[in-house]
Amino acid sequence: MTPAAVVPPTPLLSLAATRPGLWLKLETTSPAGSIKARGVAQVLADSPAPIGLTTYSTGNHGIAVAVAAQRLGVPCRVFCPPTLAAYKQQLLLAHGATLVASSLNADAGQAAAAREAATLGWLFVPLANHAGLLAGYATVVDEIAHQLGPAFRLVVPVGTGSLLRACTERVAELGISARLVGAEPTAYSRFNQTAPLAFSSPSLADGLAINHISPSNQPALQAATRVAVTEAAIAEAMRLTAAATRLQLEGAAAVAVAAAWQLPTSPEPVVALATGGNIGAAHFTGAIANFSYPATHHEPGENY
Repeated sequence: MTPAAVVPPTPLLSLAATRPGLWLKLETTSPAGSIKARGVAQVLADSPAPIGLTTYSTGNHGIAVAVAAQRLGVPCRVFCPPTLAAYKQQLLLAHGATLVASSLNADAGQAAAAREAATLGWLFVPLANHAGLLAGYATVVDEIAHQLGPAFRLVVPVGTGSLLRACTERVAELGISARLVGAEPTAYSRFNQTAPLAFSSPSLADGLAINHISPSNQPALQAATRVAVTEAAIAEAMRLTAAATRLQLEGAAAVAVAAAWQLPTSPEPVVALATGGNIGAAHFTGAIANFSYPATHHEPGENY
């Protein structure tokens, strides 16, 4: 089955009520509830039929792998960091995955998952920096260009940086005038980080809890506008998006909305990439109840 058959095009929804010209790209409607389904579908399309799958994940990537394994009728083992939210653990279990406690360090966690795949003869699905993942993620740019035309600003939440890289490379391949914005929470601020980050505080954007941005993804990050947003700004983005659309975004996706609000006014539309909606009801309610909204912080070196 082709990736397009597994992950149909996702809709755009206007958020003009919160900012003129703002659109939400609803990756929440994908089969796994996040943009990760695009990359996983492409990796599987490029690989021999597996007898089992392993991966390392902070949440949505693992859910996408588990959903794919369920569709293929094969077992799945997901190596998870201690920061993995309980509601995402529940989703992984609901999709038949076996959870394996692993390291907060993504490189170490991926290495453990890859070793197990080699031992079992299963397919290891990398978390980042795989050609199939990048090709799958890049299809979101194709869709937006078809939906809105070639001129837009795309706000991308940054975890490993692979999604931003994939979008940047596809914009260049298409020769369109779209501009990229990388967004992250201040709790995980790695834009100017050269060594792996030791997380000192939790974040609503737990899906972005990767302790460093891969070196191969740094050029795309440096070329993009960079915006870091506070926890209160993330919570407000979750609240106002729900009020305007009746959709519940997880914190990592709301980072894009919060960052989009802070961009200078421009003639082209702004698209916030709603990367996922896999959030528990209690967690969502608690998030929007506990914060008031301050100004968003912009990192030094941002490119406007």
